[in-house]
Amino acid sequence: MAAFRAAQAADLDEGKQLYDRFCARCHGADGYRTIPQAVDLARGQGLMKSNRQLQQRLEAGSGLCPSYRGLMESRDFTNLISYIRTLR
Repeated sequence: MAAFRAAQAADLDEGKQLYDRFCARCHGADGYRTIPQAVDLARGQGLMKSNRQLQQRLEAGSGLCPSYRGLMESRDFTNLISYIRTLR
């Protein structure tokens, strides 16, 4: 069981790299939005959902946020979402 949990652990460094590449322009380097239409991640806006729900939103796109389906693997989404959760 411990080996399974370790295999599922997120890589926060990789998550930060993905965040800096795909998200920081609108959501800010520290999670405080830089454009009015963006979700303010540092305040937890939009994060009261399961990781699966957040991944589905990232895959589909929402509002000004484009779809990232095909640009990231499932593991990338896990790393990115885990990192975003540290911004609050």
